[in-house]
Amino acid sequence: MSEINRLVIIGGGWAGIAAAVEGIERGCHVTLVDERQYVGGRAHSFTEKHTSTEIDNGQHLLMGCYRQTLSVLNKLNTQHLLEWQRALRVVFVDVNGKRSILDASKLPGILGIAVGILRLQSLRLSSRISIIRFALMVLLNRIQPDEATCIELLNEHHQPSDAINAFWKPLILATLNSPLEIADSGMLIAVMKLAIFSGGENSKLILPATTLGDLTSPATAWITNQGSTVRLKSRAESFVIENGRITHVKLNDGTNITADAVVTCIPVHALKRLLPSAPISEFEVSPIVNVYLWYNGSWLDEPLVAMVGTLVQWVFNKDNQGRLVAITISAAADVVGLDSNELITRCDEELRNAFPTMKGIVLLHSLVLKEKTATPLFKPNERTKRVVDYSLLPDNIGIAGDWTDTGLPATIEGAARSGVAAIQRVLQNQTRQ
Repeated sequence: MSEINRLVIIGGGWAGIAAAVEGIERGCHVTLVDERQYVGGRAHSFTEKHTSTEIDNGQHLLMGCYRQTLSVLNKLNTQHLLEWQRALRVVFVDVNGKRSILDASKLPGILGIAVGILRLQSLRLSSRISIIRFALMVLLNRIQPDEATCIELLNEHHQPSDAINAFWKPLILATLNSPLEIADSGMLIAVMKLAIFSGGENSKLILPATTLGDLTSPATAWITNQGSTVRLKSRAESFVIENGRITHVKLNDGTNITADAVVTCIPVHALKRLLPSAPISEFEVSPIVNVYLWYNGSWLDEPLVAMVGTLVQWVFNKDNQGRLVAITISAAADVVGLDSNELITRCDEELRNAFPTMKGIVLLHSLVLKEKTATPLFKPNERTKRVVDYSLLPDNIGIAGDWTDTGLPATIEGAARSGVAAIQRVLQNQTRQ
């Protein structure tokens, strides 16, 4: 049993949920506080008014390597709502409709990944070999993270232009949410090792068979069923700090929650509001634009498609027919300011140019969601900004969030890992008191 009886967790996103699960299983009484009326944070769902369709605020792919995320879903008993690929499979479609498929099912493990890349007909054979050679060097630790951007690293290792545009760019945009000219190459290396080129279960893509909200909403009941507390629509306003320790968390309704320890799972700007003197730097942010399109007929038979050479980057088949698709545009700094009608028109035109099956299909309804602060923008020369200096913070606090030093991009898995790490820190620190 933990010696921390009263643990307050601020923020009910993926980091907060993972922290709550870990804290409860370590014997703590948890009070989870979130200013929203739901848990799940940015990965939430809502009802679209015009169609009464339950949709996500943005698309999130999981992978087999998301061990902490999957562990949480197992505890919440929602893991059955996930659809796993048999092996990594990605369909690439270019602006003219030419298809190329990366299918790793021909051989087990990393050999299947290699064969899948060698069969990518959209790339020259020399380019496919170049991708595999580069990946092998990364896996053998022949390439170490330095201060290079992704494009600098790829150019340094002689990746051809077609490999960059048709393979690396879709991968980097989807996982790092950053332009290649800015993205931290260290994060690309981490993704390659952990996910795409690790083979087996780790590299499989996982799509929720339902909404993101369905995956996380049972967290409230799970936490309360363990004898802990969830306080939604409650905002943490300030800390009471005595002798270098947080003793109480004051909420916006005037309630003071007694705390033996606190874990914050909130963005940097929110943390700075609670701890103005905290030695934490804010990040630039990178937006994501999501476009939902409702059609009157079926035209798409793939669960997801990576687009090449288009404004549209990824297309998610939300009803397994193409009657409802969700389009993702990552690293959207140059796009987020465009008029929604212009975005809808451009996306619809690009899909029609690339998919002959859309002939005669009518666009019925559309919705544009702009996440202007979707993720931090991690640059290679700013890695130290992710490291929390606890020496100047209260003794009994843990800091979590996808922006912390997880070794991963700002993903659901990074958030979940950070929540667990923050719990482990406050518990270990307690034993040293």
